[in-house]
Amino acid sequence: MKKPDLNQMYETFIRVPINQPHDAVTYIENYLAFVRKTVLPLIRDLRAKGIISWFCFLRHLYQNQPSVHLRFELQRGSELELPDCCEGTRKMEDANIKEVDTSTLRNRDIAEAWGVIGEGSDWVLKMLEAHSGDSSINVRQAVQFIHYINNALATQIIDWK
Repeated sequence: MKKPDLNQMYETFIRVPINQPHDAVTYIENYLAFVRKTVLPLIRDLRAKGIISWFCFLRHLYQNQPSVHLRFELQRGSELELPDCCEGTRKMEDANIKEVDTSTLRNRDIAEAWGVIGEGSDWVLKMLEAHSGDSSINVRQAVQFIHYINNALATQIIDWK
């Protein structure tokens, strides 16, 4: 995925319609199922239609509810038509990323960082797509996939507390 055109970046929120269960494992499994059922097909459809090219997503609170915060590059000349599940859609005014030092980036270009973040989100979708449609993805399975990224970066050896 290429780095985004910062002048074409938009954001929207998709509420996650699951309650916080008593255990984190069940919540994460339900969240992954939601991303797989709702977010993944939406992103793949928008890309296939040429409406968006770059994207990334995070889980955030939106109006005090767990939501998927989807950022995307709207292709020039495309109409911004999103389904009703997308709320608070707006053009991004500030492309800075908290705690990312642009002086270390190629050409001091924050779009380089957004490009890498987009690759991470695309990796998550590919990991979900790699599983058969009729099986749920358990947390241990997801953690094992993520282990390979953490291990390659050696981040598992740092106590972040």
